[in-house]
Amino acid sequence: MEAQTNQDRTEAFWGRYRQALAAEGIRGKEADWGIKRAESFIKSARGLRLKEHTAEDLRAYLCRQTIDGWLKDWQYGQMVDALRILFRQIVKSPWASEFQWDKWKEPHRTCSAFSVTTLIAYQEAIVTPPAR
Repeated sequence: MEAQTNQDRTEAFWGRYRQALAAEGIRGKEADWGIKRAESFIKSARGLRLKEHTAEDLRAYLCRQTIDGWLKDWQYGQMVDALRILFRQIVKSPWASEFQWDKWKEPHRTCSAFSVTTLIAYQEAIVTPPAR
């Protein structure tokens, strides 16, 4: 019974997210990709709940994506939009309204100034999340 309840909560979460995407004019295959981008972020932070993420976590993740280099510029922008909608409209993280989303759509301007030490600390944290 509990597994069904978790499945229902997960389906409701992604349903709300899909509605938020649609409200931003993102529908169909574009919405499917928005969901995939959000899922990738969630999977990257093993064990860390969405409400526990900080702006620093997100900056490190975004820079990591530019370092990996597998996203084209338009895909990177799509990812930033997907995460903006996730954190502003669904998670409602307090920091998300002040986050410089537009600036982060240009990773070459933001990641070069980002602290390498912070990026390494973030990578270590997601590999070995703190005990709760």
